[in-house]
Amino acid sequence: MQRSSGFSLIELLLALAIAGILLAVGTVALNPGHFAVNQAAQVVSGAVAKTRFDAVQANRTAQFEVSTAGHGSYSICIDENDNGTCDTGETVDTQAFATESLPKVTLSGTTLTNGRFRIDRHGVPLDSVAGRTITITALGGTYTRTITLSATGRATIQ
Repeated sequence: MQRSSGFSLIELLLALAIAGILLAVGTVALNPGHFAVNQAAQVVSGAVAKTRFDAVQANRTAQFEVSTAGHGSYSICIDENDNGTCDTGETVDTQAFATESLPKVTLSGTTLTNGRFRIDRHGVPLDSVAGRTITITALGGTYTRTITLSATGRATIQ
């Protein structure tokens, strides 16, 4: 019996099936909307950690505040005069969404009381933040990531 060189029909179908699966997985993973939302969630999570760090470093109360106005934004401030609010000149960092640095995303919601929480000079939240969330969504509304805060003020992306 003579064996011909080349691939059998079964081998070709199997190779096409594997290529199709890899293409489908790759297309989802490379979605720019997903990438932008994941990046924005990392930025916000880092900003929450920065708020804790800034409070301890400055030995002052710090505040992290989010706004859903427009496409949303967040700000960090150090309460230099300990009056419980962020006054002019006390803002350390502000970031708006759907701008050049965070395009294609919006801060779509939060369960933070009054949209903010404060951290004392020891890095401990002064407000109840356990289970509070910040939600970031792609501008088309097709993909969402939620940042959940722990009782100690640490952020987890879900």
